[in-house]
Amino acid sequence: MLRVVTLNTWKCDGEYGPRLALMSRELARLDADVLCLQECFAVCADDDACMDGVHRIADTGKTLAEALGMRLFHAPAREKQRTANGDRVRSTSGLVLLLRSQMAVGVAEVLDLLLDPRDGDRIAQSVTVRLPGAPALRIVNLHLTHLRDRDDLRPLQLDAVLARWDPTDVPVLLAGDFNATFDSAPLSALRDRTDLDIGPVSPERWPTTMMLGPSSRAIDHVLLLRGAHDSTLRIQDRRRVLDCADSTGLFPSDHAGVLVELEMRRSVDV
Repeated sequence: MLRVVTLNTWKCDGEYGPRLALMSRELARLDADVLCLQECFAVCADDDACMDGVHRIADTGKTLAEALGMRLFHAPAREKQRTANGDRVRSTSGLVLLLRSQMAVGVAEVLDLLLDPRDGDRIAQSVTVRLPGAPALRIVNLHLTHLRDRDDLRPLQLDAVLARWDPTDVPVLLAGDFNATFDSAPLSALRDRTDLDIGPVSPERWPTTMMLGPSSRAIDHVLLLRGAHDSTLRIQDRRRVLDCADSTGLFPSDHAGVLVELEMRRSVDV
């Protein structure tokens, strides 16, 4: 069984320090094998807030990796000035993959996606993992454009991801913030794939992943493309996580997480 969680961590917004501490505690409780994280805040190395390689403001990916004892793959993106803990700092809001340290992991890759200048750069990152006695699996962490008027751009970004990491030879797990509901036009090509596994829960029952504000859309997904390996992998369970406030009313992020458990039936050669 492989347990995977995706979460948009909301950069340094809100009460960043307390949120990061709460995030660490709740992720530890989930005990996932793989974490796919988006909007991971990191101060740029040449900013005044980074002295001799030491950050005065916590780095999301490094903090969580250290707290959870996981292996870190960080792909910085979307560099700009942000306010963190009251300081204006030059920082990135990128992607992070965290994996159990004992997992066999292939080379990490990063793909630049088509962008809209109003939105800034968008990327996807990938690693291939293999557990003892299990098939290889490519994990793809992504964050598609947030622009509401660019439903035409999201499918192009997805097309680029699948052109780079085709599931024919190795099954692909797509995880992240798609900024689109499963029934929306941008995901129509994915819905039409015969090798798509969304798990046992019908999309009509997927709860919103937006925890703050009026939106009630489920836009964070974990989707399996099995390629030719229909007999080896399946999503056994899917549920919303990281969706509860602490005693002060604080949520870990403005997004809830999505957790899936994948059943691995037998090993295959790839």
